Amino acid sequence: MENSRPLELLKTRTFSEKISDAFVLIRVNFGVLFKAHGFISLPIIILFAALFVVLFRDYFSLLTTLESGPFADVLVRRENFARYSLFMLFAYLAATPVVIVTLAVVDRYSRHPEQKVTFEEVWSTVRQKFLKLFLLRLLIAPLAAMAYFTLFMPMGPSLTPLNVTISILMLFPGMAFITLFLPADLLILQHNYPVGKAIRRSFTIMGQNFWSAFGATVGIALIYLSFSLLMLIPGEVLKMVEELTVGYREPSSWWGIFLTSLRGFNTIAGFVLFAIPIAGIGIQYFTIRETVARAGIMERIRSIGVEEQKVNIYVEDEQY
Repeated sequence: MENSRPLELLKTRTFSEKISDAFVLIRVNFGVLFKAHGFISLPIIILFAALFVVLFRDYFSLLTTLESGPFADVLVRRENFARYSLFMLFAYLAATPVVIVTLAVVDRYSRHPEQKVTFEEVWSTVRQKFLKLFLLRLLIAPLAAMAYFTLFMPMGPSLTPLNVTISILMLFPGMAFITLFLPADLLILQHNYPVGKAIRRSFTIMGQNFWSAFGATVGIALIYLSFSLLMLIPGEVLKMVEELTVGYREPSSWWGIFLTSLRGFNTIAGFVLFAIPIAGIGIQYFTIRETVARAGIMERIRSIGVEEQKVNIYVEDEQY
């Protein structure tokens, strides 16, 4: 679908505009996002799953992960800590290609919003920057991963009130760290910063723009979480109907296979839908850039023919 109404990325936004524009960004790039996640993100997620099965066969079960989500019963006995730590690590790694691919689309769209972003452009960007962005994701993982526990909440029988409560409590410190790292990926994509410099500049930028970005980041994360929970409803309803009508069935029966497949689909879809909060990060990046650097205002002044002394507003280190 052609982008008949390009989204203006460089502009100041209110809280609601940040959230709505994140969905607009996904809508106008839906075709390339769908293709890129299908041909880039999904194969990488499958590769991570295969590696975990081979390397950690005593602790990691792909079937359990698909059935109950990547964080089944993290609050378990001490002897199972290694197993469920691997589930958490897998979820973070599986979300990483979704982050990279989505932000690659955002980067390409920002360069020519009047044109359609192509899969070839996204693939070229991902090939060039994947290792650097993956290293960034690994370095910030110990802090940012707290939010991932909530965003990929335990599903199925592991969805207990205690797990939900702990997950939500972990959301806010995790989101605080995600907010502090918010510009880092796009600083690498747009300006080819080294990883260390991107992290340092991210802290500097967000230290001055934290609270407005934090509120919008939490807001769109909660929307994503709501979507993920809604996806559980059909499976839970079918399971309830089964118990009320025919009672217990073997997991190997056609009905058991169907329910397992449905939960597996929901888990994979949950990773792909993670593009929603990542699109929100892209919107926030350009909002902060416009608010502080006033890049869009300068461009509009020049466009109406007003003589303006050309000043490099992007002095060294991108003075956002």
